[in-house]
Amino acid sequence: MLMRSFRSGGYAIALLLGTALVWGSLAFYFSGEHGRLDRKLEGLLEVEALVQEQLEKSKVLEQLGAARIRDTIRRETLLTSNVATLKREISRLTRSHAQLRARSAAPCIDNPRVAAVGVRAQDAPLISVGATVAGGEPGVRMVADVAGLPFVYIITPTYARSTQRADLLRLCYTLRLVPNVHWVVVEDADAVTPLVSRVLAQCNMSRMMQVAARTPVEHRRTPCTTDNPRKGCPKGYAADKKFEQSWMHPRGVSQRNAGLAALRELRPWKTDEGGAFYFADDDNTYSLELFEVIRHVALVSVWEVGLSGGLLHEGPVLAPNGTIMKWHVGWRPDRPFPIDMAAFAVNVQALQSTPDLRFVATAGQGNLESNFLLQVVLGKEHVKAVRHACNCVLVWHTRTEHPLLNRERKTPSDPSVEV
Repeated sequence: MLMRSFRSGGYAIALLLGTALVWGSLAFYFSGEHGRLDRKLEGLLEVEALVQEQLEKSKVLEQLGAARIRDTIRRETLLTSNVATLKREISRLTRSHAQLRARSAAPCIDNPRVAAVGVRAQDAPLISVGATVAGGEPGVRMVADVAGLPFVYIITPTYARSTQRADLLRLCYTLRLVPNVHWVVVEDADAVTPLVSRVLAQCNMSRMMQVAARTPVEHRRTPCTTDNPRKGCPKGYAADKKFEQSWMHPRGVSQRNAGLAALRELRPWKTDEGGAFYFADDDNTYSLELFEVIRHVALVSVWEVGLSGGLLHEGPVLAPNGTIMKWHVGWRPDRPFPIDMAAFAVNVQALQSTPDLRFVATAGQGNLESNFLLQVVLGKEHVKAVRHACNCVLVWHTRTEHPLLNRERKTPSDPSVEV
């Protein structure tokens, strides 16, 4: 009995000891696992801290890179501005140098200057091109040509009148200050005249052409007579005292077409420089900046003209994006191109792409320019409007006033003096 009691007690003790051992083992195991989890968590936290630190460094580097890019852009913009300023300064100094070297015109002496090129206008009965003319100014030089700079081809129609020589000389001395310019002077005559030949020789430009193209009889102004009145003739005027109004017939059509024919003989589109052509009347006033605009015309460019069409200035009105929104003109703004002849220039490539490009005398009143430009482009959407940075006009339709010579009958001037 006693032994059975001991046995029972021993079993109980053994069970207790076993249970304690199991719980101790479990406690030891879980405490170790908890430590490992703590260490892993600490490791993950350290990795997270390192990643966060790298992210911060990346942000700092990104900010530094953006700052450097902005600084580089600012430097490039400043450099471009400095280069443009330098070019303008060089151009200004070149013009100033030419002005300092220019002197008053010397008497005409032998010095060949005008090239002879055979051309024929499509609407003129006769065109003759001047032979080499004599004259010149020894020691007086114009602005030197610049290699690679696009050329400006100037076509100037002219006709005999008391102010013709003065007007041509004034335009000549403007063009002498322009590098890479070729001047084509077209007279409304059956043959080139000695007076214009002497003017061009006196001008002494390196690239000039003298052409003659007479306006056909049907396109000339005719006298108004009381027995045969015409539209546009004031009533009551005696015979041969008043001609038809100037707007009755387009002026300079034959001469401008002859100038275009002369340019086609030169084939300027095949030169390395290229360039653009412009119709410059001899009695207008031109800023030197205008010719720098002309030489860089891509296809057709238009601009404002001062003192034209009864307004202080007329020309394109630009939208904020630079396209032509409408036209600021005082008469018939519905025309495709309601602009003055001095308001546009065309790239010389148009002479090749449009071989029959010419003015049409029967285009109708006020449509001479529109008819011409529509042969090159489809409408105003295809031309570039140019506005100078100063927002100012670069060409003026000044017109030389007809001089009052009412005393010449009673007190005639010496005809040997060339005026």
